[in-house]
Amino acid sequence: VEPAVLMDMYDSLPLATPIAYSDCAAAAQRQLRLLNGSWKLVFHEPSGPGGQPTLMLAADAVARRAAIIIPGTQSPQDLVADLSAVPVRVDLGAGSKPGWAHRGMLRQACAVVRVAGGIVERLEKDGYSVTFVGHSLGGAISALAGLVMRLGLEGPKSSSVRSLCYATPACGNVAICKLCEQHATTVINCDDLVPRLSLETARKLSADLASRREIVRTYIKQDIEALQNVQNVTEKKRRINVDGALESAKEVASLGIPGPRPGADVGVVPAIVAAPRTGASAAPTAAAKPLPQASVRAGPVQEAAPKPTPKPKQRSTPRFRWLRTTRLGSILCTGPGAVPSAEPEEIIDIARGQAGSAKEESEEEDEGPDPSDPAEVKLFPPGRLLHLYRHCGARKARWIKRSHPSMHRIEVMFGLVQDHSGDSYRNGLEEALAAARGAQPVQWKSFHEVPRCACCNADFSWASVLKSEPHRLQARFHCHSCGDVVCDGCSKRRRPLPQLGVMREAETPAMPLELIGCSP
Repeated sequence: VEPAVLMDMYDSLPLATPIAYSDCAAAAQRQLRLLNGSWKLVFHEPSGPGGQPTLMLAADAVARRAAIIIPGTQSPQDLVADLSAVPVRVDLGAGSKPGWAHRGMLRQACAVVRVAGGIVERLEKDGYSVTFVGHSLGGAISALAGLVMRLGLEGPKSSSVRSLCYATPACGNVAICKLCEQHATTVINCDDLVPRLSLETARKLSADLASRREIVRTYIKQDIEALQNVQNVTEKKRRINVDGALESAKEVASLGIPGPRPGADVGVVPAIVAAPRTGASAAPTAAAKPLPQASVRAGPVQEAAPKPTPKPKQRSTPRFRWLRTTRLGSILCTGPGAVPSAEPEEIIDIARGQAGSAKEESEEEDEGPDPSDPAEVKLFPPGRLLHLYRHCGARKARWIKRSHPSMHRIEVMFGLVQDHSGDSYRNGLEEALAAARGAQPVQWKSFHEVPRCACCNADFSWASVLKSEPHRLQARFHCHSCGDVVCDGCSKRRRPLPQLGVMREAETPAMPLELIGCSP
């Protein structure tokens, strides 16, 4: 995606959120003054009869641009519009297949055009470029309002109006969405639920959750058994002494001797790092233990007999494969004996749009025959779809088609609701813009490659009472600075890493980076 497109979407995002959700005109005017340019609020129209939503008109007289701002769901009237999901037929002109649009959203879009259509025509005659801007429900109304004005369905007509939409829900069939590509751009942030919500995805989610029922019961049983173990619950959770590790690292650095690196031998590093010297009476470490008497006797050297290779333990619980690097809902159980079919990052790239088959890229979206039953109509987000996806802790952007698999499935992910917020969209566009300008995050290591915390060499689940496999996975975190895997206690530090394209406060080691060899 070109940086100019991302910058345009980023500059217009404050109009959609938070300005669109302002309580009154005075609050909206105060926030408009904080934007780049000479934005001023022209009028603020509260919701009215006929399905008219709340809308604002802001204009920048210097740059000759204007924006009609429509908020998302706020009032009971907006909720009714969301629930009026039965599609209604729309005439797209001679020679075109009839379109289908979300009834409640189309009704509100027509009401917006009846109120603001004449103003749009007058502004365009005065040389202004007019844009409909909205978030969530407001994004769908903005896209459909631009379509209504281009078709002249409500009287006022414009062929140059644009629509910038964020977190837009499905509101039109393929014919409507293709026609909206001429004026509308929709941004979808990572795992945002709203653009994917439909009857089709709800059925798939229900079937997916039903297929995981048995494995979830197995893990719940393991967690209950762990809670019933009184000693496991009451014992003090311990790990390697981090303070001692810092003092030892400082001593080693002052002597000019290279300190232990993360991932070193587990049997040696704890003895050196966890037991700093406190004086002449300090206890000897494992490295200083005297050799057994039999090993110092004179005589021919005898090779030690090789130890028999232990047989791998049989797992009593089914295996699962790792699909995501987020914490909650990040595993998909595939039944007994399942093994990972791809590396985590490879799976993420396929799911998020970075990789895909050539066949999928070359496929044209099939509109199919015109259904006679409105319940059989499939609705999609309108316009061109700009997808923000996660890659090694940062986010990138890519154009995707409505037939992309990630748009037809709801994953129970950590960001299912969080990714819908305006702050998440702002951070995502910032990181995608940094990636488009050349910033690249460090490559993350796979969880199965790191058996212990790369920072303190402790077991990842040292502080957890529950020992089931999902909880062991949730105890692992990626360091955004070096890409290594650390435990929960070593990932408490948060800081942005703009040189790597991570603009938000992300996990970095709790210890000083120069002492553990962690550097971006």
